[in-house]
Amino acid sequence: MPCPHGVNIPQNFLLLNRAKFLGAVSYARTRFAGLRRRSGDASALACKRCGQCLPKCPNDVPIISQLQETARLLAR
Repeated sequence: MPCPHGVNIPQNFLLLNRAKFLGAVSYARTRFAGLRRRSGDASALACKRCGQCLPKCPNDVPIISQLQETARLLAR
């Protein structure tokens, strides 16, 4: 993963998609909380918006804004 701050970008996006498209919001929130409990915070909340991930993404995903959406939806 290209995040120097330890954010697990694929896992955060997986949880966002499960919440948004499958309606599994409660499940996603529980798993998101688990990302915060491991050694170091791997959740979207740890994103520092440094942008180092952006040029490494082969699909030009707006990673920072997607992580912000993830945090808004799942951090409770």
